[in-house]
Amino acid sequence: MTPVRRSRAGLVRSHTPTDGQARPVRSSLDESTLLYPDTNIERGGLSMTASRVMDLLAPGVLALAEISAHLRMPVPIVKVIAADLVASGHVLARTPAPPEQRNDCELLERILSALHEL
Repeated sequence: MTPVRRSRAGLVRSHTPTDGQARPVRSSLDESTLLYPDTNIERGGLSMTASRVMDLLAPGVLALAEISAHLRMPVPIVKVIAADLVASGHVLARTPAPPEQRNDCELLERILSALHEL
């Protein structure tokens, strides 16, 4: 009986999209980091994967985890690519406020009170 050969088509080593870079230059990026494209900067000299990220960001803002899902790449690899794009100025990164800052009970009560007054 002949062993079944598995096709390796479509597999890419993890260091290939990152040009051999193992860690992001910015450690502050996480899965919820929002990435905004800077449309004023030319794309010349970007890698193929970085260009794909910029294409995904063309309509607007995406979270790093969403980009990872669209590219079908692990989040750590996309972090490296995104960090390079942030460093080059092609992308702006913003981390959403932590949960304790998002749910300010006093602010929510004032909003509710104002709505009741309408």
